[in-house]
Amino acid sequence: MTILEKVKSFCHHEGLLKEGQTVIVACSGGPDSMTLLHILGALKKSYNLQLIVAYVHHGLRAAAAAELKFVEAAAVKQNAVFCSTYADVKALAEAEGLSVEAAGREVRYAFFADLAGKYGSSAVAVGHHADDQVETVLLHLIRGGGTGGATGMQSKNGHIIRPLLCLTRQEILSYIEENHLSCCFDESNASREYLRNRIRLDVVPLLRSYNPGIAAAFGRFAEIAGSEDDCLTVQTERLFKELVCLDDVYRLAVAKAARLHKALQRRLVRRICAAVKGNDKDLTFDFTEKVLALMRKQSGRQVHMKEITVYRSGAYLCFTGPGGRDEPVGTALPGDVGVTGTGTYELNGWKLTVQKVLTDGYTLSANEFFLAADPAEKPLTFRYRRGGEIINIGGAYHKTLKKYLIEKKIPAERRGHIPLLCDGDTVLWLCGCSADITRPLALKKGPLVCTVSGGDDHA
Repeated sequence: MTILEKVKSFCHHEGLLKEGQTVIVACSGGPDSMTLLHILGALKKSYNLQLIVAYVHHGLRAAAAAELKFVEAAAVKQNAVFCSTYADVKALAEAEGLSVEAAGREVRYAFFADLAGKYGSSAVAVGHHADDQVETVLLHLIRGGGTGGATGMQSKNGHIIRPLLCLTRQEILSYIEENHLSCCFDESNASREYLRNRIRLDVVPLLRSYNPGIAAAFGRFAEIAGSEDDCLTVQTERLFKELVCLDDVYRLAVAKAARLHKALQRRLVRRICAAVKGNDKDLTFDFTEKVLALMRKQSGRQVHMKEITVYRSGAYLCFTGPGGRDEPVGTALPGDVGVTGTGTYELNGWKLTVQKVLTDGYTLSANEFFLAADPAEKPLTFRYRRGGEIINIGGAYHKTLKKYLIEKKIPAERRGHIPLLCDGDTVLWLCGCSADITRPLALKKGPLVCTVSGGDDHA
C-alpha cells in the first residue's frame, strides 16, 4: 500500500472527507503541511473537493514573508483558493498573559474558523501526524493530566480533521522525496526553548531506541485511553443529570456521591465546575481533591479558586461562582440564634421553646413540631432566610426554600421575615408551613417538641 493509499483508506475509515466538501487546508509551507496539501490535491478529484489554503503570518520570523509567497504558489498549483492573515502574536501573548505558542494557536484557529464560515466549510485539515501524537501524549503526562489528555489528538475533533495522523514523520519525509516536493523549514523547530521541541529532539529519540515502533505504540495507547475516556464521560453525564440539581447554585448530594468510584467522583466534580464557569479550563487536580475532601467534613467548610466556590451545606456540596459566601455556611451569622439544647430562644419577638417529650401520645398544637435530633449534640440555628437554603419534601425529595416560598405564593417582601430552624442551610422548620415538610419533621413522635410563639408576621 502506497502512502497515498494509506491516507485515503484512513480518511475513509475515519469519515474525514465527504463528497463535494470544501476543505480549509492549514499550510505553513513545512514538510507536514506541504504533504497534506499535495495528498488532498491528489484526492480532490475522488471526493470532488474544493480546497482553501490558509496561511498565518505570526509576525515572529523574517522568513515568514517569503513562506507566504511560497505557500500561495503551491495553492495556485493545486487550483486552490489562497487566504492569509497577519497577527502580532508576541504582542497578543503579552497582552493576554499567554505563551507565544498558545497565542499563536489561538490566532490560527480563529482564522480557520472565520474562513470556514466565509466559505461554508465543515472541515479544517491540519498536518498533525503520528509522531506529533507521541509528543502530545508525553506533554500531557509530563504535566500530570488525566486520561482526557492521554487520548491525544483525535482524527476528527469538531470541524478539525487530521488526515495524516496515520503517518509517521519518516513516512512524510519519504513521501516528500518520492514526489519531489519543495518545503520550507522553520528554524524555530530546532530550538530547545520550547518544551515540545525538547521532547521531539531529546525524549522521543531515546524512547525510539527502546522501541522503534514508538509511534504505533503511543497511537494504540491514545486509542485505548480515548475509548475508556468516552465511556467515563457518558457515565459522568448520566450522574450529572441524576445527582445534581440546580436552583440558585449547583447541589450535589454527598451521600450518593460518596458511594461512587473515586474516578467518577473526580469527573463529576469537574463536570459541575465546568457547568459553573462555562468550561473545564484551569481546573487543577489539587482543587478537585479539596472539593472531594469536603464530603468528609462538616457544614461550613468551603474551598475557592478563581472562578468557583464550593461549600458544604448539610447533606450537599454546593457549587457557585467566585463570590461564594461572605460567611462560613452552617454557622451562626449576626442576628442568628444558636440552638444548643432544651430551653427558650428569642428572635426579634419570636420565641422557640425546646423541651423533652415526657408522655406517650403527645398531641401537637398548630405551632408545635417534633424534633428528632438533639441540638445539644448537633447545634442548630434559629434565624431568618439568607439565601441558598433547601428543604426536604415528601421523604427524599428536596427543593430550594426560594422555590418553595414562591410556590406557596408568599410575597417577596415577607419571605425574609419568616423565622426558620436550620441545620446549616437545611431548613428543619419554617413558621406556618411546617406541615408540608416531612423529613425529618413528619414525625408522629420524637424525643423533643418545639413550640413557637410571638412575632407579628405569620406565613
